[in-house]
Amino acid sequence: LDLDRFKLINDTLGHAKGDTLLIQISQRLNDYLNDKGKLFRMGGDEFTIVLTEIQDRENVQKIADDIIEIVRKPFVIQNLEFHVSTSIGITLYPDDGNDISSLFSHADTAMYRAKESGKNGYCFYNSEMTGESIQKLTLETELEQAIKNNDLILHYQPQIDLHNNQVVGLEALLRWNHPELGLIPPGDFIPLAEEMGLMVNLGEWVLYNGCRQMKAWHDLGLTSLKISINLSPQEFLKQGLVDKVKQVLQETGLAPHGLELEITESMTMDVVRATAVLQELNDLGIQIAIDDFGTGFSSLNYLKNFPIHRLKID
Repeated sequence: LDLDRFKLINDTLGHAKGDTLLIQISQRLNDYLNDKGKLFRMGGDEFTIVLTEIQDRENVQKIADDIIEIVRKPFVIQNLEFHVSTSIGITLYPDDGNDISSLFSHADTAMYRAKESGKNGYCFYNSEMTGESIQKLTLETELEQAIKNNDLILHYQPQIDLHNNQVVGLEALLRWNHPELGLIPPGDFIPLAEEMGLMVNLGEWVLYNGCRQMKAWHDLGLTSLKISINLSPQEFLKQGLVDKVKQVLQETGLAPHGLELEITESMTMDVVRATAVLQELNDLGIQIAIDDFGTGFSSLNYLKNFPIHRLKID
């Protein structure tokens, strides 16, 4: 198992708080396991649990469910409340391997499948996953080339005012137009891009092309429309974000009121930095939306300090 979005906690609040969180999680898991099994920290936020007295698959499921609930309970560190979740991959001896190496490798594969399925859950290994892992490695190699070769396209999801049924904006949605596999949805390649550290490159591509398209629509007289673009945590945490947005607006000629940037609630954990960045973007005339509201770390008390124009309720 490893923790979902743990890197975000380390990046925004520092390694000291991250380490404290790891210690608290270890203590909770050890207290729960007692004589059921052994807990090992493999490095970073990745743990392995070995269960030696398991009678059947249902018994493993019960323990996995318990662990997910244990990790989900809030943690309080220096008066800040944290909510984290975990993704678990499970292998059974001897069905999934006769040696330690195979069992570890297959459990790792199953854990990534749990992450791809929405995190905060568990997944048992099956042999079909190995072939899918090879395909994933192939896609990783090809993704960098896709950015260079311009094999990416944007689809635009209309945002409609229900009072008058008018389109008031469009959300830019990234797709990978693979030369052999056709359109690949973001759920199949965004996690790869996050692992490979490519989200800033992808984000800049989306920002530039989305703004350029919205400028073209403005030139046709549709000046009331705005383009809504999602920022990844890596983009939001990167120094120079505001300068990059300014540069894109200048190069594309899009007026600031034609752009809305979406962040997720969890990106605002570092309240001081988030407030400063959001205020700079707001001062430029750009609108701010918080996506997935209700699933992250923010308190309503903090939210009122942010220059936010819209909340998107999860």
